[in-house]
This record gives sequence, structure tokens and C-alpha cells, in this order.
Amino acid sequence: MKDRATATSRTARKLDRLTATGWVVLHDRRLVGTEETLDHVAIGPDGITAVQSISADGAPPVGVPVAESVHVARVRLHQLVPRIVEQVSVRLGEGWTALVYPVIAVNGSTPVVQESPQVYRYQDASAAIEHHPRSFSRMQVTDLVMSVESAFPFAPLGDEPR
Repeated sequence: MKDRATATSRTARKLDRLTATGWVVLHDRRLVGTEETLDHVAIGPDGITAVQSISADGAPPVGVPVAESVHVARVRLHQLVPRIVEQVSVRLGEGWTALVYPVIAVNGSTPVVQESPQVYRYQDASAAIEHHPRSFSRMQVTDLVMSVESAFPFAPLGDEPR
């Protein structure tokens, strides 16, 4: 759990830099009505980026290869993205098309894999997010933020289901 908390904290600090360029970054969120959690959600001009952090150094469970941890996180995000879209869409109403980008931030040494969800070193995650295409105004970003906050209330890391 300590490796995961450290990975999540490192990624959070890097993602928080996005706020200087008009992004809103939320941490430790649980999808309403489920036990599913997201480490980070970045909301900005390109839509929503769901970010899960993993540790390449002692990734839980201990002894599991990094590639397997990335695979598990990738499968989990693939399952979560449609639920994120559904929950946010219900709150936004008709006429909205919000893109959700799944990203895995790996703390430790691992290659960058260009697949969906994309995998980045935690240091590079915020720069990658800033380079997505921009399609929303500031007011629309505000609407997205309110919808995501409603769909994903705060859930501290220690509050995760086991």
C-alpha cells in the first residue's frame, strides 16, 4: 500500500502543474454507486483524463512484474471509461460529447507504451495531457468539472475497498 500511496502522491504533484494552464485536477475519486476509484481526474479544454498511478518499484502485489501491473491497470481503465462517460453524460444533458482519455502513470522505470490507455512515466503525464486536442471553452470546462465532481466524490486513498 505504501508503494501505491507514494506513486499516487508523486503523480498528483506532477498533475497539479496543469492548474497553471487552466486545468482542474481532482484526486482520489470514487464513482457514485460503485466501489470503483480513480487516483486522478484532469478536466480541461480537451475533456476528461482519467489517471491511475502504479509503482514499477514493488508494484502491488509484491513481486508482480511491471508489465502485469500495467496490464491490470489498462484492463481496469478500459472497463471504467464507459462508466465515466455514462455518469458524466447523465449530468451534462443532451448536446454534449465529452472525450475521456485513459492514462496510466508509472512511477519507476518502464518504457512508454502508445496504446489505449496510454502509459507514461509519472513525470511526463501532465505534459502528455496538455497536448490533447482542445475543444471546450472555459465555461464548458466548468460544466465538465461540476459533472465530474458530482459523479466522483472524494474518496481518500486509505478508504479504498479491499
